Parts: sequence; C-alpha cells; structure tokens
Amino acid sequence: PPRPPAMGVHPARNETRALKSAYTPSEVDGICTKLETAAGRKAAHEGSVVNRIAAERDLLKICGAARDLLQVALGGDKEHLADVFGGDCARFHRMRSVLDTVLLDANQEDDRWNGFRKSIDTVEEILKQLGLYRPWKRGPPERIAYEVPPFLEPGAVVHLPATVEGQCPLDCLRWSVAPPLPPLLVLHPQTGEIYGRPKIGVTVPEATYVVTASNLAGSASVEVTFAVQVAPPVNLRYEHPGLRPVQIY
Repeated sequence: PPRPPAMGVHPARNETRALKSAYTPSEVDGICTKLETAAGRKAAHEGSVVNRIAAERDLLKICGAARDLLQVALGGDKEHLADVFGGDCARFHRMRSVLDTVLLDANQEDDRWNGFRKSIDTVEEILKQLGLYRPWKRGPPERIAYEVPPFLEPGAVVHLPATVEGQCPLDCLRWSVAPPLPPLLVLHPQTGEIYGRPKIGVTVPEATYVVTASNLAGSASVEVTFAVQVAPPVNLRYEHPGLRPVQIY
C-alpha cells in the first residue's frame, strides 16, 4: 500500500511548489532575449537568402524552447503564471512582438512556430480572464552592449549582435553610429548588429565608435573600440634558455 505523507507535509502543496519551480522569471527573460536576438539576426540577413534561411532555422529552435516553457506554464499553477507574465506584462509582450514582426520564409507550418503562437495566445486569454492584462508601455532603451574583440581581422566575416536592456522591442528601435564604421562594416539600422567583411589587405587603426539606439521614449549609447588588423601575438615566452620562442595566442 502507498505510504502516507510525512507529518506536516501536504501533497498538493508539494506539487504546487514543484510546478512553480519548473520555470523562473529569469528563465523566461533569457528565452525572450534569445528570441529577440534571433529575430534581429534574421532581419539583418534580408539581403541573403541562404543566411536568412539559416537564421530562421536558429529562430525556430528557440521558438520550440519557448513553446515548451509556455506549455509547462499553462499546465501548472496559474498564480505562478500570473506572477511571471503579469504585472506590466513585459515578458508576454516581448514574446508576442517576435511573433507579430517576424515573417517566415519557408517554415510557416512549422509546429514550433505555430505551437509557440497558440501557447502565447492562451497566456493572453488567461491574463485577460484574471484581469491582469496590460498594454505594453514601451520605454526607452536602458542599456546596449556588444561583445567586440579588440581586433577584427581583414577578410574575416563579422557578426556582432547588439544586446538591449529595457522595455523596448528591437523592431521599434532605430540605430546610428558615429563616426562611420570602417569600410565594408555596416550597422543594421533596425537590429543594431554590426556585420560585414573587412577588405583583405586593408587595416584600420584602433578607433572608438559610438552606437546609439533610440525610440520615441528616449535613447541609449555605447562606445565600441576595435582595430581592423591581424591580432598580434601575445604572451611570448621561452620554454628553455637557448631555444626559440613559443608564441601563445
């Protein structure tokens, strides 16, 4: 026969705790950021069918993860769902924004995309039923950042996506940079990605470029510093006196 629960332990409460711990606000924030980044990367490749399709495949993988997370949320504790997706409803709207702004090229019937859409529709219905749905009050970008190496090698393909913090969907931002980027490097005006392929044999001294993202609510800027040249060797050392030096990169 099944063992009775231990004194002071309520099975239903344990189950509720397990459902609440199945997904966290930070986990949802991470999925939102990945969705926005992947959507921005797809938009940045509008001029290349091959790259655009590849970016779409990457986006659909993240949509599958988002769908699975939402299905856990919908099958779990509604109070926890309200805590995570309610309030200013920013997490809900960030997901909805990706669905509303991305146009798929070859995967309109993909189960991950359609399952993601169906799940977010259900989340919206629940928030409205609970009286928690709020229109998105889009604020200014609070902080933008890039992971930029100190040297970009001539002839190498460059893809440097922007990371944005704040209640501002990427599709509503406009981007600019000053001074102009080196030849054959481009700042995408809708996604903020720095991309291109510096010309082989052409070097550009180290310089600082100010990238600005703005919308109707405000703007944020960040400085990025790099040179276009082959990276020099670093950490030069000798293994043994009298032997030739070994370069460590």
